[in-house]
Amino acid sequence: MWGVTVARIYHHCERRSIVLIRLALGAAEAGIYPGVSYFIAKWYRKNERGKRFGLMLLMSPIFTVFGAFLAYGLVDIEVGVLSGWRVLLLIEGAPAIIIGVIIYFVIADTPEDASWLTEEESRSALRRMAAAPADHFDKMALVRDDSCPLIFP
Repeated sequence: MWGVTVARIYHHCERRSIVLIRLALGAAEAGIYPGVSYFIAKWYRKNERGKRFGLMLLMSPIFTVFGAFLAYGLVDIEVGVLSGWRVLLLIEGAPAIIIGVIIYFVIADTPEDASWLTEEESRSALRRMAAAPADHFDKMALVRDDSCPLIFP
């Protein structure tokens, strides 16, 4: 969704249409962290999730810096009738579309659905997840806990 939205911006020049497409882009980006959190929860135990999610959060600014340098270099390139900023949006959007399609068909939601795992690897991953304590969050514990200065000053 993100790649298609970015690649579509190059086609529009009116301020209103670009703002609407940018709004759609924001909606597409809004689901990435909850989606990754859900995916990580399906593959890793509770005590392993923090490191995986932390690595993802760490890579975000690193790729932002890399993307900024890439954008700086590409914005001056003109291909035919396309100006530099349009070429930049196409170059940024195309890999996201291609990788998104590949990931849709390759990445499995759970270890039991992963065709790229052997039967033994799948069983091992499922046993490892089953041995982990169940996820449970007691919302009322926040209310009962009088040691929290944010709730009970």
